[in-house]
Formats: sequence, structure tokens, C-alpha cells
Amino acid sequence: MKKTLILTLFAISVVLLFGFLTGLLADDDKIESLKKEVEKLRGLKFKKDVPVKNMKKKEFREFLIKLMHEDGITKEKARDIARIGVKFGFYPESFDLYNATLNLISGAVQGFYDFKSKQIFMISDAELPANLPKAMAQVEIDSTILHELNHALDDQLFNIADYLRKDPDDRKADRAMAVMAILEGSALDAQLTWVLGQPSHLIPGLGKMICDGQKKRPAISAVPEAMQIELLWRYEGGIDFVHRLLKKGGQKELEKALKDPPVSTEQVLHIDEKYYKEDEPIEIKIDEKKLGELLPEWEFVQKDNLGELFTDFFLKQYVDEKKATEASEGWDGDLYAAFKEKGEKKKGMILIWLTVWDSEKDRNEFFNAYKQAVMQKCEIKSEAEGDSVTLKNDKGIFHVERKGHYVLCIDGFPDKLLDTIKKQVWSNVKEKSEDKGEKESDKKEENEKKDEGEKEDEGGEDEK
Repeated sequence: MKKTLILTLFAISVVLLFGFLTGLLADDDKIESLKKEVEKLRGLKFKKDVPVKNMKKKEFREFLIKLMHEDGITKEKARDIARIGVKFGFYPESFDLYNATLNLISGAVQGFYDFKSKQIFMISDAELPANLPKAMAQVEIDSTILHELNHALDDQLFNIADYLRKDPDDRKADRAMAVMAILEGSALDAQLTWVLGQPSHLIPGLGKMICDGQKKRPAISAVPEAMQIELLWRYEGGIDFVHRLLKKGGQKELEKALKDPPVSTEQVLHIDEKYYKEDEPIEIKIDEKKLGELLPEWEFVQKDNLGELFTDFFLKQYVDEKKATEASEGWDGDLYAAFKEKGEKKKGMILIWLTVWDSEKDRNEFFNAYKQAVMQKCEIKSEAEGDSVTLKNDKGIFHVERKGHYVLCIDGFPDKLLDTIKKQVWSNVKEKSEDKGEKESDKKEENEKKDEGEKEDEGGEDEK
């Protein structure tokens, strides 16, 4: 399950404060001093040293290509992912996602913590704007290192990045976004608190103010809005989430959340109603192997999810903003699967998107908003009503239907395959009460295992 949204590969620091790096020297004394600052800010201690190394822009681009390929993101895969993004309206037709990703990250990043090697790398040869005072540039460099050290601390003490280290087939984009949000929120709060000399959570709207400014930077403004959100929401949404934690219970509350991080962007967006009430999304299943057997002329591309964050963004492109928000807020889980037509000159793609909602009211709001979005996107005029609606014109064919708490959306299929696809997808759908029951049982088992592990850790420390 390679990513439609592919910037969740490592924890990156964009140039959030002043300018660009120049000539960084990873001085050991400076690193030690900043480690102590992080420990003082967090009230925690590092378990071990964190290597901090320099990397030139050219090396960084090569490293990024290697990292993407390890995650299955080749040029061909990126083309397929971009075509899925076109279906959702995230990218324009024939969008070069591969190079756009490289250019975005290369142009925005000044440092990063690599989850796999557990090292910090700083990009050392970017040019410094002529009018940026040297002292201010040094603050930018130091605060960036402090930001990345905070990532390392959270990783050492809470294993917070374990989900991001999973095999790509075991990860989903929405949960990765949620994990990145608390990671970046924690690091950005520490960074800004250190720079400002006062707790950053006392300054309302700080995350939005910083990220709004970032959107004007050439490397970020050059890419579609979906990619901007993917990069910047982890900071804005993340620091808002962390600030809510800190206001509730200080650093101890943040530590509790790092041990039990949010599992969806929905939980980040709605901390009281979803995170604290442990309202986790339904796990949806789509059997791509059985679908592949039924679609011999089509090749499976990938399956993943959007989550509330990108479901909302999808709808907002085509329907009224208030209606889009109302339609996405009842999200309780989603999964899409994409198949491309076999053959070099074939350009067809089938997108199967199954969503589940908190209530029938929420389901109906999304059902109606999706129909309106399709009609707006493809200039289809239709008065079709009922629980199962097919919309088509020379730009495409779409089907949407509701059943129980679920809505099934199919985009780009040949007429003769509709019943076949529907039957197979619905055969994997359980009643929502069954899903919830299994989820609660799994959660209980997971917590029991976690408690046992903590007891073992405590025993090991006592023996030492």
C-alpha cells in the first residue's frame, strides 16, 4: 500500500522562522548544549547520543530518491499515484508527482531526523539571503537542530515513530499523518518556546500564522494545494493538538499522548470528542486479489485511505465549504483501491472508495455531498435520486450508493463491470456494531500487551 500522500517518509523541518541555512558545522559542544536545552524544556533525559551530520543539497536529493525507492515510490509508481490524485482532484492531469515531491522537499527542508538510521542530518550548503543578520541565521540553525533533537528524544523514550517504520503494506496515510502531527507538534512547540523565551502554547494561532507564511515560499507555492496541506498540516494541526494537551496537563499530558498517539487525523482535529473518548476509525477491508480475479484486464495499483482531513479537502474543491465540513466530520473510516487498465497505451483507471460514517445522518450528508462534487467536477447535470445512483457523461462514469452506515463510490469503470465490483466490495462489509466490537476487543488486547511490556521494562531497570 504505497502512498498517495508520500511526504510521511521522515520528520522534516522546513524553514519555519527566518531564512535558509548556510555552512552549518555540527559542532559537538553546540550539540551537547542544545541537547541540554531540550532536556530542560521537556523535563526528560536522552537515553543515548544522537548523531548529527551535515549533508549537501545534492546528497540530500540522492538520499531522498533512495528513501522513496525503498518505500516503493519509483517514477512509474509516482505516475500511478498521481493518476489516483487526479481522480480525487488533488493534482492536475499528467502531473509529475515524482519530481514535484523532490523539488518540494529539497526546496523546503533544512534538516531532518531519519527514523530508520535514527540520525539527524542538516542541509549545509543552502545560500543565505543577503539581508539576513548573522545572529538571526545562527538562531535559525540552532533552533532547527533543537527541533530535530526533540524528534530523537520522543523516538528514544516513546518509540513514537514505530508506525512510520512499518512496512509500507502495513501503513495507512491517514494514521501516518496523525503520528506526524504529534511528532511535529511536540518538536515545533519546543523549538518556538526556546526561540521566544516563553511557552508557545500561550500564543494563540501561532501554528496557522507560521504556516500561512510558509505557503508563500517558492518551493511550497509551486506545488498543488494537496501537497502543501500534506507538508504543512503536520505543523499547524500538530502544534494545535499539542497545545491542547499542554493546556490540559502540561508536559505530563503530552507524554501520555506520545505513549498513546492519535490514530487518525480525525482524532487530531477533534481532540475532546474523538481522541480523549478513544473513538477510533472502523477498519475497512477491500479484497484486491479477488477483485483482480474479476477484473482480468486491469492491474491493481494500490489501496490506502484519505481520513477526515483529505476527505474534507476533496469535497471543498467542489461544494460549499460549510457543507463539505459538515459532510466530512462524521467520518468513521475509509479505504480506496485503484486498478489501472493493462497495456502501455491504456489510460483507464478504476477507483473504488468505501467510506463508513458515525450515523445515518452523517452518511447521508456525505452521500449527497459526493454526488454534488462529482456533478460539479465533471459538469454532469442529473436529478437522480435514491440509494444507488450512476452518473455519466463523456468525461466519465461514476456510481455512488449507501447501505447501512457505508457509502460506496466507484469512479471510472466500464458499465458491464459495475455489478461485479459492487457485489465483491459489499461482500466484505460487516455490520458496524460487529466492527466496533472487534475494534474494542483488539484495543483491550493491545493495552494488556503494552502493560505487560512496561512491567517487564520496569523489572529490567530494577535488575540493573
